Amino acid sequence: MPGKEIDLNNQRVLVIRPDNIGDLVCTTPLFALLRKHYPKMQLDVFVNSYNGPILDDQPDIDGYYYYTKVKHRINQSLLSVYWQRFKTLMYLRRQRYDFAILAGVGFQWKGLRFARQLGIKNIIGYCPKDHLRAKDFSHPVYYEAKDLHGHEVEMVCDLLKPLGITDKPGPLRLAANPQAVQAQQAKLADHFHAGESLIGVHISSRKPENRWPEADYIALIQQLWDTYHEPILLFWSPGDESNPTHPGDDQKAQRIQAAVPEVTLIPCQTHTLCELVAAMSLCRSMICADGGAMHVAAALVEYMVVVFGKTSPEQWHPWGVEHHLLKAPDEHAADITVAQMLRAFADLHDRHE
Repeated sequence: MPGKEIDLNNQRVLVIRPDNIGDLVCTTPLFALLRKHYPKMQLDVFVNSYNGPILDDQPDIDGYYYYTKVKHRINQSLLSVYWQRFKTLMYLRRQRYDFAILAGVGFQWKGLRFARQLGIKNIIGYCPKDHLRAKDFSHPVYYEAKDLHGHEVEMVCDLLKPLGITDKPGPLRLAANPQAVQAQQAKLADHFHAGESLIGVHISSRKPENRWPEADYIALIQQLWDTYHEPILLFWSPGDESNPTHPGDDQKAQRIQAAVPEVTLIPCQTHTLCELVAAMSLCRSMICADGGAMHVAAALVEYMVVVFGKTSPEQWHPWGVEHHLLKAPDEHAADITVAQMLRAFADLHDRHE
């Protein structure tokens, strides 16, 4: 049972979430709840260099710090990566945080180790019952594997129960940078008129079983144009598809554009998360597969249609936005038909007319 609410005003709190983009976006309702209850707290976040920029202009936090994963280093030696990591750790130790929140579902061993390295004595996090490390938590949220069910947002926000906070989580919260939005609008100015509804289509997914076929995207885009005659903004993960380390969908996007020459299909190659957030904020709706970009869109658009493969819809469906979720019985996104996608989109589109 939750206890009496602890007053964290004028306290320093560090939320630790060095996971993927979608995980971090799903933590934004936790930031909002903390800010609501403790408007005078110092709220910082520790992330990784890949997902961190999604927090630029985030209204509920004071700042974020990051480390670079070895696989994410660009023109950096291993020594420089580890040296920078050490300097960040030393800097954060000097901040003397009062509380750490290990914002992940299940036992966060790496987060616990990091919080202890920073000398933080008050640590909130999930801990298995009778775990040897239970003594390291000042405010453990005990659990058994069977207890962990529900949406990622809900389970992360349950970490606030030891503080006495039991509010229902609000929607995902991302803030588009105004200058970045203006830059995207300038790029798109030749393709559509101000005030027109933009349909976003994101064609990439990291997991093969969550990917929808290229031919189906082509058919879908053509029929969306024929039916609604609304400009379509095409998103994808930038990069060469033959890159063994970070494959992208540049060639796939080019083939899709070439296949629908009569459609107002606007390519939107976003190289930074700031650009992605800015461009998606211009869309009224989104069609995409499960992944980090889906959660970004869920924080920004009015409604969306999403395709799922093996991912659990219960834990990872778009939070706080009107949507239709399509999942094939055999857990392969490729088995979802174009007709199903069109019906789902038409239902939502009609509701918002």
